[in-house]
Amino acid sequence: MGGYVGKIARINLTTKAITYIDTSGYEAWGGGHGIGSKLFYDINVKEKGLNLEEIDGFHPENIVSIMTSPLTATGIPSATGRIEVQGIGVHQAPIGWYTKSIVGGRIGPMLKFAGYDGIAIEGAASEPVWIDIRDDMIIIRPCSELGLWGLGTYDTQKKIWEYVVGDESYDGWYSPDGANGSTTQKPAVLTMGRAGETKCRMACLIHDSGYAAGAGGFGAVWGSKNLKAVSVVGTGSIPIADPAGVVRERLANLSEYGPKVENFNLMERSKNMLRHNFMIGAGEAYGRTPTNWEGDSGPLGGVRNEDKGPASCMGCYGGCRGRYKNGKGNEVRCAGCYFYGQADTPEIQHDATDLINQYGFNTFDFYQGVPYLNALAEKGIIGPPGSGAEIESELDFSKFGTLQFAADLLKTIAERDTPFGDALAEGFYRAIERWGRLEDIGDASVEDMAHMPLPYWGLPEHHYDSRCQLEYGFGTILGDREICEHLFTSVYWDCYWGDLIPFRGYDATAEQAVTLITEKMLPHASDYDSPEDAMQMMNYDSANMYSEHIARLVSWHRHYTRFFKASMLYCDWRYPDIINTNKKDKRGSSFTAEERFFKVVTGKDLSYLESMNIGRKIWNMDNAIWTLQGRHRDMVHFADYIYKDPFPEKWKMPTYDPSKLKPWVYRDIGGRYLDRDEFEKFKTRFYAQEGWDSDSGWPTRNTLAELEMEDVADSLAYWGKLGTE
Repeated sequence: MGGYVGKIARINLTTKAITYIDTSGYEAWGGGHGIGSKLFYDINVKEKGLNLEEIDGFHPENIVSIMTSPLTATGIPSATGRIEVQGIGVHQAPIGWYTKSIVGGRIGPMLKFAGYDGIAIEGAASEPVWIDIRDDMIIIRPCSELGLWGLGTYDTQKKIWEYVVGDESYDGWYSPDGANGSTTQKPAVLTMGRAGETKCRMACLIHDSGYAAGAGGFGAVWGSKNLKAVSVVGTGSIPIADPAGVVRERLANLSEYGPKVENFNLMERSKNMLRHNFMIGAGEAYGRTPTNWEGDSGPLGGVRNEDKGPASCMGCYGGCRGRYKNGKGNEVRCAGCYFYGQADTPEIQHDATDLINQYGFNTFDFYQGVPYLNALAEKGIIGPPGSGAEIESELDFSKFGTLQFAADLLKTIAERDTPFGDALAEGFYRAIERWGRLEDIGDASVEDMAHMPLPYWGLPEHHYDSRCQLEYGFGTILGDREICEHLFTSVYWDCYWGDLIPFRGYDATAEQAVTLITEKMLPHASDYDSPEDAMQMMNYDSANMYSEHIARLVSWHRHYTRFFKASMLYCDWRYPDIINTNKKDKRGSSFTAEERFFKVVTGKDLSYLESMNIGRKIWNMDNAIWTLQGRHRDMVHFADYIYKDPFPEKWKMPTYDPSKLKPWVYRDIGGRYLDRDEFEKFKTRFYAQEGWDSDSGWPTRNTLAELEMEDVADSLAYWGKLGTE
């Protein structure tokens, strides 16, 4: 089948053995997350018979996979340049669940060009090593040869580039030793920094300047394996069923659903700079780099007044990242530029952004964590050694806002050579627990109190609060990590900004938005007697929060994202294209576009409904792995503040009131909190929707048999964790 290159490399760092797995046995799982989860189960559960409750993310048997999809490296927009990293994480609390992190850039295409649909890394090296892949050649090399251990992520990549390319220039063709042909590309390197070397739980993996596998703590996992980096150069090609069809569909999609350049007068450009439609990139489709928090100066606001050019993941026409004249903060977007929003100047924040990427920390933890630490210092809770402060720290908080403070903070955590740094290296949740300050995990509305919003699994809150953006919060707590899947957030942003910006006239009404979304929510919408009934899946009213309708919404969201986003690796900022404000009828290209893209690459007809069933299958595999790790429904609950503190912001989401002339409108749903008992009832409804045991949340044999996963049911039964019917 087109799109796949035929093999997955299995690399054992303990034995130095390198073997190969035929991809054809895994094509039924799609790619990316689907293949990664199936592979993890096959090796650790079926082959090795391991008790997953005895394996954490730092255990040598933890398999970390880097998987592509059949669309990777093919030119399919917003899917060509992405990979998924998977394995047992160390970031969450109290348990590091089997989890994932998606990375853009060009390392995915390089893996495919080298002839691999993915790699699976197991074991732990006896000394620091890096993996050098050049087409068929895979060598596990000691870091000592290049002095890589101790270097930052940028410096590590430069050293490897120089080693692989030699003295040749990067502006022409070269033939790396061991490769089968020539390329114009530098090696694509995925690496951890000093934070990973010392196994900081917030350590991430960095590729190029600003592409990061942020969640999961995979930098720390690599540190436990003594794995510094993976470098890939590929000179091969990808089998595609219909190459001309790829070009045709790519251009047609942009022409029909992208913006019209001739309409980009000054006012239109102003509108598009302010709009926050996360479906298909409007202005971005023509290379306009984003502004404000989307990639320039983050929470400080404003536009960087300097020359810049667009940057994209390989094969994407989005151009949603920037490369700047001064070279600072290149390719960093969204959460990547959130670190140190309290800097004295934007220039300091740009420098600090590069600094945190050099160390290889997940920036989103610090977006919430840095203000929290400063608040503790202002209250005298954090103070210098000998001051009698509750928490002693060598950091000079009087320098807060300067670049020096940011550098000292990052070094303190990465080196772990003081009690303060060592506590934070375990992540903010574990640090707060160590300091005996779990009451600090609370709501930002509490005045005169240092707080740290960690609503689920000890992870920092995104903007999309569990009390309002229901599928976002519920999907997270029912899964493994903050989902970071912005499927319907355009509904929130469009209506929110539409209120503030009166000249915008292209937003969808609440009824339009709900209609467009729910009519495409198959198969879940087909269970209803009418389209009007199905629309209740998008009713965010407080009276509907815990209903069967919302259970179906969350279920659809989990199945859709497990296939299209996590396995086909469509960019979360571009797909699904359901509400498209470039069209008069607001009707986007999904899901016919995804079907057409898949066919021209693979040559296979795969319907939307078939795709959703694969997504359901992957979601059940993940739940089986979590169950084997020790998951039970009693563990699935939010932090206490989510149940007792009203959400302090004003949020407007689609709500339904049949007594009104216009029953569907955007209403403010801020100021509410979750009811603990009602959420427990919701969990029961959700488990029933999924066909899981309502008492435990475990998969059942009937459900797994329906999905042709009888072997998984047997494994769960062996470990005494198969749900009852």
